[in-house]
Amino acid sequence: MDRIVKLNFIFVIIAILSLLVVKENNFLWYTNEITELIGSSRLKLFTTESSAYGTMLIPLIIYYFQFYFYSNLTSRRLFYLSSLILSLVLSLSYGNIGGLLVSIVLFILINLGTSLRFRYNFKLIFFSLIFLVLSVFLALGPLKNTGVVIRALNIMEGKDTSANGRSVESYMLAKQVIDMKNPWIGIGPGQFKILGKEVVNNYYDYSFDDERAQSAPVRIPSAVADMLAVFGYLGVLSKLIAEIFFFIKLKVVHNSYSLCLFIFMFVFQFLGSNTTNVVEYFIWILIFVKVFPDSYFKKNKKLNDSPNNISIEQNRGYVKN
Repeated sequence: MDRIVKLNFIFVIIAILSLLVVKENNFLWYTNEITELIGSSRLKLFTTESSAYGTMLIPLIIYYFQFYFYSNLTSRRLFYLSSLILSLVLSLSYGNIGGLLVSIVLFILINLGTSLRFRYNFKLIFFSLIFLVLSVFLALGPLKNTGVVIRALNIMEGKDTSANGRSVESYMLAKQVIDMKNPWIGIGPGQFKILGKEVVNNYYDYSFDDERAQSAPVRIPSAVADMLAVFGYLGVLSKLIAEIFFFIKLKVVHNSYSLCLFIFMFVFQFLGSNTTNVVEYFIWILIFVKVFPDSYFKKNKKLNDSPNNISIEQNRGYVKN
């Protein structure tokens, strides 16, 4: 984890400096008019788009957040966490930012009802309230005219093209496509690029001579909406049932890191990703394998402890507790 964060920080610095040299067509940044009155440069580094980059940062941010939660956040880890938050903010991926904030809030609420992490929760509540008050103050004061705040306001007003495309519009397009075939079983894998092209072009009023209509990939940028189009209502229901089943069967609530990640992914899938997103599958694997037990993040952890060094007996005892 530390190595990944170090490399990311180096590339973020290079990306920021590159803006001084390459003003246009900078491949480290994604530039488009994503919201009313703003043509924003969003950090994406070497990924396909900024939202994909933001999703890759989430497991890292939650990893270092766990050290903070268990009062084991050293100055080095604080620096790593801060650099990741900076990267996420520069990506302007509000789906990931919003999903992360929601996951932390729900994580706090769940911990209020369990004795597993109850005593660690009060500090998080206190600093979360301070963060909320500070954010409101900055948004209404010094930062009110910045792109970050303006985009947040436009999202709430329904004027942000990216947010609209990942939420309401995704489900509208999916519904139109499955009505062409079978709403219960969908249109099948690989068919949306054929059946959906005309639907997408008509919805966004693209002319068939329009270069955007011909070159832009035809897909639905929401995992649940994409599942709805491909596999219908039964596919969406199967996906959600499988997630809840494994959550209960594997006792994810007993693992702090996995629980926080699970909440994020369960919320985020409705407003981002797609059925072929490898990053999403990787995060689900992290969740259900439970590679980082709570003891890994606590102060009494030995210096040579790592997920690989934790014995089977410790893991069994941890799950029982």
